[in-house]
Amino acid sequence: MVVYEVSGDCPKHKSIKACQEAAISDTSCLWCEHANMCITSNYPDTHDFKVNGCRNKDLLKQEETTIEDNWKGSKEALTSKCQEVLGLKKRHHKEWITIETLDKIEERKNKNAATNNSRTRAEKVQAQAE
Repeated sequence: MVVYEVSGDCPKHKSIKACQEAAISDTSCLWCEHANMCITSNYPDTHDFKVNGCRNKDLLKQEETTIEDNWKGSKEALTSKCQEVLGLKKRHHKEWITIETLDKIEERKNKNAATNNSRTRAEKVQAQAE
């Protein structure tokens, strides 16, 4: 006979007390928070299998977030160290191009970007007019 145990709200009965009152003496109930489900069974072996399955799902979820967090941390550390050691990329221009010409080129790039980022034809016409 399996001992009745509840460690959270049972969705079938809306409360722990109602779940305990509605239970049959040879049935075990356990709330698995990570799987968001109520685990019930009549046999101890099946119940243990389901509970361990719930714990395994929990471990997999923890590993997924851990790997993502580790990757983000490694990427940020590498990027910051590279910028610290190497510095930002310096843009060198040709000596024969004047600064005024470079300013005009930059202005034209910004206008093209505004035109390309417009969603409707009216916005594109307006961006081209400016």
